[in-house]
Amino acid sequence: MIRAEIPISLYKTFQEAIKDIVVSDMEDVVLISLDDSLIEIRSYVGFGLSNTTFYYGHEKLCEIFDLNEVHDYVNQGLYKFNEYKESVKYCLFSISKFVKEKSIGVSSKKFLYVNSEIFVSVINIIEKNYPIIGRNKIEDQVQYLIKANDKIIILSLIVSSIESKKIYAFANIEDGDDSRQISILFYDKIYYVDRLKFETINNIETGINKIIDYIINYDESKEEETDNYLLLTINSMGTLFERFIFIRNVIDAISDIASDVNLRINFDYFEGGDFDLKLIKGANIISVGKVKDNKILTINGYEIINDAYSAIRRLIEIGIEKMRKEAIHSYYKFSFLFSR
Repeated sequence: MIRAEIPISLYKTFQEAIKDIVVSDMEDVVLISLDDSLIEIRSYVGFGLSNTTFYYGHEKLCEIFDLNEVHDYVNQGLYKFNEYKESVKYCLFSISKFVKEKSIGVSSKKFLYVNSEIFVSVINIIEKNYPIIGRNKIEDQVQYLIKANDKIIILSLIVSSIESKKIYAFANIEDGDDSRQISILFYDKIYYVDRLKFETINNIETGINKIIDYIINYDESKEEETDNYLLLTINSMGTLFERFIFIRNVIDAISDIASDVNLRINFDYFEGGDFDLKLIKGANIISVGKVKDNKILTINGYEIINDAYSAIRRLIEIGIEKMRKEAIHSYYKFSFLFSR
């Protein structure tokens, strides 16, 4: 992100200088579309400032002295303009080149990773079918500013490290170190991980269109914590490819019974099993059971099932029943307290 330090006496003039290239305004952070670049600028306005200065981290990029004298530190140049607005515009053009050269992206939560062989096709579909407000092209990534459902969203399109004939693309919601897959496009099916559903696709073009539309229109408010959900933990870190195969097999096994249940899939190491299911209820964590090979282990004993994924299905059924019982128990407890 670029930092702009602006004298308070020039702030309104600064806003006027950039108004034609601002594509998104979020109070002290603005997105500017310029020369096929998206520039994210956070403004700091100060009484004690005499010059307008642009920084990237601690690196000074451009500085405006006396309204019309520009020191371009990126290109090592000194220029004079007729007025302050022209000085601001020059600095931003210089910064747009800096952003390209340094491959500096803008903040994004929506990511679509695609195989290199379909990367160009995905670009063409996005640019043909969606209202593009701005774009940022950096190395093997393109960032799009798109208007969808009366909101401005930033979609980062990236060449995937998974070059497999089985997996063509996957969509993530990412916030800092937190990353969740919401959709995976296989050669024959598209999986909606957050909904525990899948669709069979007749051709890869259909699948590409579906996963693009899903990530662009995905409601990020779904990511907010809920008080009551099942958490299935898979005892395997593995590669992304291995994780996606696990997710596919799990959803295949349970989609018909769990598509209306709030269930999340996680990967981690734990002792004593291959799969672990817990009911998260507010601050309470209630163990449902584990699957070891084809055996279900619960506090009531164990069951032996034909295979591991049938055992997972049975464990999820137990978890759904436990969730419903807990909900009924909470309802009657609330009703009792209310009646008193």
